[in-house]
Amino acid sequence: MNACIVFWILEIKRAWKRIGRLIAGALLLFALGGTTAFLAGKLLYGEAVSGRIQVGVVLPEKDALAEKLFAMIASLDSVGSLCDFQYLEREEALDGLADGSLYAVMEVPEGMVQSILDGTNTPVRVLMPKQAGTESRIFRELTQAGARILGASQAGIYAGDELVAQEAAELGFSPEVRQAAIATLERELNEIFLSYSLSRQVYFLSQQVSATGEVSLFVYYGVSLSVLALLLLAIPVSDYLLPWGAVMKRQLSRGGVGAASRGAGRMLGLGSLYLVAASVAWIGYGYGTGFENWPAWGLPVLLLGCLAAAALVILLFELSGSLLGGVMLLFVAGVGQHILAGGFLPVVFLPEAVRGLAWYLPSGILMDAGTMMVSGVWDGSVLARLAVLTGVLFLGIWGMEVRDA
Repeated sequence: MNACIVFWILEIKRAWKRIGRLIAGALLLFALGGTTAFLAGKLLYGEAVSGRIQVGVVLPEKDALAEKLFAMIASLDSVGSLCDFQYLEREEALDGLADGSLYAVMEVPEGMVQSILDGTNTPVRVLMPKQAGTESRIFRELTQAGARILGASQAGIYAGDELVAQEAAELGFSPEVRQAAIATLERELNEIFLSYSLSRQVYFLSQQVSATGEVSLFVYYGVSLSVLALLLLAIPVSDYLLPWGAVMKRQLSRGGVGAASRGAGRMLGLGSLYLVAASVAWIGYGYGTGFENWPAWGLPVLLLGCLAAAALVILLFELSGSLLGGVMLLFVAGVGQHILAGGFLPVVFLPEAVRGLAWYLPSGILMDAGTMMVSGVWDGSVLARLAVLTGVLFLGIWGMEVRDA
């Protein structure tokens, strides 16, 4: 039998002598990881961002137009879905703002509606607490957006009036015709701008946005936990990963087992242990979901992912050169790159400068492969990235074997 094949079989047997420690480590890791995933889910989606916004409105006495205007505004879905207006006296409104029962107070000046019509635009005074919370900030954004819409609408009407006046003067129309044309333009523009404003409720429809993409939070953190577990499961069997001594390497080379074969043998040994743990999780997931979206190509992808994870761990131990150094480097580098790949917090929550790294990092590629498997949606680019990752890591192992031979 070929010496390399014999060596690979012996490496797999040597790795399997540590299966008991691997199982014990897997149970501990999944217990800790499950707790972490549960707490992360609570952190992401456990509480609503804000409650209903209580707003106090102070209206001028005997101003029926202002009261009707605010009643109309409160009836809009875009406002009514977020805000509750309370019509109060000024002292009551200020007391509510002070004790926290109100998030904002609007003081409406006399003749506000008329000022909008004649263009003087007397502003509404909006009072907010010094320590503005989420609700107060949301209401401030709403009022500022409304002010910008009103300003843009009026600018459009003034520009239209000026254009009609200039055209009427150039064409020699009488003042009566000019005023009639301006009135018609203002009516039509008001209808247009009101249609834009009143349709704003479509922007406030309740819609859940997931930070984890197309998969659920449970699936996302399940995949993340599985990838991190694959990397850290090497710790209980770390004595298997100690680099060969120089004398042993020379003897193996004389027997026909070169640097590439030695690296491949160790990848097969550790990868076979990983494959057992990963297969149990993969079959358990399939059983729990009734084997829906359980693709036939899942096992080959799982095998390649286990080899890639094993290659990464072996390379880190080769770089460290010792048992303690390998464990420390595995933990620091493995967990560090897992964080940058979005393993603990989804990539959308990470700084923009590091978001692009997830596509290249080992954990990012392995998580994409895991997501592809559990979703049942084939993506050839993910498999290509996984194959390239495995190849690059194997070349690194081969280089370390050659260097230290």
